[in-house]
Amino acid sequence: MQNNSIETFLEFIDNEFRVSHRVIAEKTDNLEKSISKLIANYIDKLELFGRVRFEIDTLQTKGGNQEAKTYYLNEPQATLLLTFMRNNEIIIEFKVRLVKEFYRMRKEINNTETSYQHVQTQNETFDLDFYTQEIEKIFKLVKLINSQNIKDLYFADNLSKTLNIKSPFELLKIEIKNYYLIPTELGKFINASPVEINKILELKGLQLRENGVWHLTEKGRDFGIEFKNGSFIQIKWRLESII
Repeated sequence: MQNNSIETFLEFIDNEFRVSHRVIAEKTDNLEKSISKLIANYIDKLELFGRVRFEIDTLQTKGGNQEAKTYYLNEPQATLLLTFMRNNEIIIEFKVRLVKEFYRMRKEINNTETSYQHVQTQNETFDLDFYTQEIEKIFKLVKLINSQNIKDLYFADNLSKTLNIKSPFELLKIEIKNYYLIPTELGKFINASPVEINKILELKGLQLRENGVWHLTEKGRDFGIEFKNGSFIQIKWRLESII
């Protein structure tokens, strides 16, 4: 449903403002089908920030009426989509305009008593600097999820909790307890060398050294596994052994 009281290219749908992919195409000088395809390609990333809403429209063409899907993106989804597009002056200008428009609409709602009062921000004024920082956190989280590096994902998991969104482990169906890491990899989590990690594990009673080779203790078998690496015995550890 279009908000007719305030002139804007945003639309008010599902209790929040959204922008259609057709508007994004027009404002960034792209084909609508190109933007639609981009959304389809990154739908799993966009839906980290809520369900991507769409409607089936009937469009008039030279060949007659045809049905077409129109996507409607919320604020973080639209901002994220623009990061997947190649930067040029038009894209950069629209990124700035989009942020300003969402901000303007929030402010308009805050300062007028309309039927949209239920979507007012909690504060009298909207802190644009704070908003920018939150968007940067979202981009950082998506970048970490894309890396699928277990260390990055661990810290992305902590970040997701502060943003109150789904854990990347949950989204990627990763069970962290099933991951076993060598001391070098474990050290990256606490900025420690492999030698320091081995010493920590020894002090915890999880391993002992015999004839220059580390072996699991009975207690250590709950946290680590031994495997052959060529002619050597090596141990991999669950993250919880040191975190």
